[in-house]
Order: sequence, then structure tokens, then C-alpha cells
Amino acid sequence: MNELVILTGSNRIVINGIEIETKEYKGQRVITAYDIAKLHKREPKRVNEQFERNINKFILGKDYFILNRDEILKSQFATAFSKYSNNPFERLYTERGYIKLTKTFTDELSWKIQDMLIESYFIVKTGQIQPRQLTKIEVLQMALITELENEKLRNENQAKDEIIKGINGELELYQLADIINRILRAGGGNYGLRYNEVYRVFREQKHIDLKIRMNNCNKTVKAKNRFKSVLEYALANGYGKDLLKIVIRLYPESVKIVRDGIKKNTGLGNNEVLLLN
Repeated sequence: MNELVILTGSNRIVINGIEIETKEYKGQRVITAYDIAKLHKREPKRVNEQFERNINKFILGKDYFILNRDEILKSQFATAFSKYSNNPFERLYTERGYIKLTKTFTDELSWKIQDMLIESYFIVKTGQIQPRQLTKIEVLQMALITELENEKLRNENQAKDEIIKGINGELELYQLADIINRILRAGGGNYGLRYNEVYRVFREQKHIDLKIRMNNCNKTVKAKNRFKSVLEYALANGYGKDLLKIVIRLYPESVKIVRDGIKKNTGLGNNEVLLLN
């Protein structure tokens, strides 16, 4: 894991390219819900809801502390809290509390942030040696690595969204055809057998023989208007969504290959070429 942990002052630290104030309370390093939300790219409201849903799992004085408004105004946290809310009280989470609170955050970014906070934030106690301040070159190098990792995560999520959009019928027909074709042809081999298998399963489920219907349709129209493939006919008649569901169920490994290919691109635009491994 490429860490980006930089001490920028006596009470500030940069974690994964995001700056937060270091905070200590009763001799322990603590963190606020607002810091957690900022680092994990979530809304503070969602972090607080996570606590409320599992409040019986948290121990006051061990997992978290509560500061009322007067205590906040008299403490080092006045500035940290004032920019976010006027709540009558706020919670400060210890390392134990932070781990419990983010237990269900299982995305790749959260795994990374959890490691970095545990190894480089909570480990620093009052009076202990602070982390080494990195040089400007090291900061730039690590910032670049972090941005590349974040971009990879964004593309992974987009790849999943493209498949889901296809199932929900939100893609244009050419995009839906692109996904189906790439899944069925992923890995090479005699992919013609895959098309036949998909059409067979479709026929059994829907009691519709796409090949026969296409041939009958082509007999009634001019040559220039004839369908060139069963898939083209199926998409034109509104069966694309059903076919994609069958394809995904039959060939999950090929779906993964296509997802990996989409991750290298920015979407499924009309003029874009998706790259496969």
C-alpha cells in the first residue's frame, strides 16, 4: 500500500491527500464524524446514522466521548466543530470507536484509509515522536499515486454501473449490443456456440424462437432492410434487456473480463473503443 501521511504542522496531518486536524482528548488521539466522512468520502449524516444504528455496540469513555456545547467552546475543538454544526453536543471517537464505526465500510478506499489511520494517526500519542515530514518531491509522488488509485476506483464503479444500466434498459441499443457482444466473445474460442446457447435459453424462457422470427421477418422486407443478425433483430424488438440478463447469468467470468476492459475507458460512447485485457 502506498501511504500518503504527511505532518503539515503541530496539529494538522494529510491522509491520502486530505488534510484534517489532529485531535487529542484525555490523552488519546480521537477523530470526529466530520473527519471520518471527509476521509471516507461520505456524508457526515451517514456516519452519524451508522453510529445511531449500532449505539448499543459502543462504550462511552472507551469507544467515544461526548462534549456538550460549553465543553466544545472551551476546548481545542471549537474551530473544528463550529464550521460544521451547532449541535448541542458532539462525539469524539477513539481508535476503538473508529474501527467499530467503519466496520461496514468495505470499499477499497475505506480499507486503505482504515490502515493509514490506524498505522499513522491513532498510533501517535501525546508526547510521542511525530511522523517524519516528507519532502516536497515525496509528497508530489505520493499524491500522484493516490490520484491514480482514486481514478481506478472511480472507473471500477463506472464499469459496474454500465452493466447495471444495460440490465435496466438505460443504455442506447448500440451500447447494449456492444456489452452483449463483448461478453459473448470474451476469451475467444468458438463464440458462435455462446450465441446459440443464449438464444436457446431465451426460447425456453420466453417461448420465442428469435432465429425463426428474424427469418420470417426478412422474407417480407427489401434486402436493404433485412436484419443481419439475430441479436440485431432481438434488440430492435425490445428483447435486449432479457438477453443481457441471460448472458450475465450464463457467463459470469466473461462479464468480469468485460468489466476489466471498461475500467480502462471512460464509458460506452458511440465513438469509443473499449479495451480488453
